Amino acid sequence: MSNKTNVHKMVIASIHASVHDKVKMYALGNTGRSLKDLCIDLINASGKSYKEIAEITFLNHVTMANLAEEKTRWPRADTLERIMVAFDVSVTACGYKVEKKYKPRPKR
Repeated sequence: MSNKTNVHKMVIASIHASVHDKVKMYALGNTGRSLKDLCIDLINASGKSYKEIAEITFLNHVTMANLAEEKTRWPRADTLERIMVAFDVSVTACGYKVEKKYKPRPKR
């Protein structure tokens, strides 16, 4: 393995160790949190610079800054995916029966 690959793995391991204990690792459902909120928390809790995270995710550091500072209203799905992969976070979707009062109704 190249030295750059080893450094990349070490950075990911340090981020993983420092972040997972600080971030509420849930989103969607009735929580009022989105995947965007989860990614913002991951970026801010990592203690890493936007440039360091950008290098791991292969995104621009300005993209990281805009997302972390909540300037980005609707981030792209692949941007959020790259951030979650960098922090070793996966998304699990599970279904559940929705109560009748919460089912979608036609518009009037």
